[in-house]
Amino acid sequence: MNGTLIARMMMAISLAFLLAALACGTNSADKSDPAAYTQHLVAEAVERYKKDGRDAMLAYYNSPASRDGEWYVFVFDDTGEIIARFDGKFVGQSFFEELRTDINGYEFGPEMMTATEAGKWVNYTFENPAEGNAPAPKHSWVVRSGDAFFAAGWYEGIQ
Repeated sequence: MNGTLIARMMMAISLAFLLAALACGTNSADKSDPAAYTQHLVAEAVERYKKDGRDAMLAYYNSPASRDGEWYVFVFDDTGEIIARFDGKFVGQSFFEELRTDINGYEFGPEMMTATEAGKWVNYTFENPAEGNAPAPKHSWVVRSGDAFFAAGWYEGIQ
């Protein structure tokens, strides 16, 4: 085989892998893998923010339409203030003040504020709206994008 033919074959193989990865990417996330689904929701929120702008993103995530059972995205700004949640609860409260610690004394609020664009998991106990706001262990994926933090999570033992 000559060099040109090998190069074309390698490009075709690379393109096939890329298309397969896109087909199996975040759009295929489902609730059977709660960690992947949670990361998918946050990635969608960041994309919405970048594509539609801050106001449209906030309007959507401050509406009940953005909730999917126990899953919902919440957004806070770089001061730690909650600026979006599907039911408006906690909007205006701060991860440095009112929402600083969970019922076990763990300071999850300041921990969330250390998230970067790469994202991080924060585990804490929080009210589960799908269970009448009963406290439950929650695992949240938090990603910073620009001046906002996007987070979603799932509650243990609820699936």
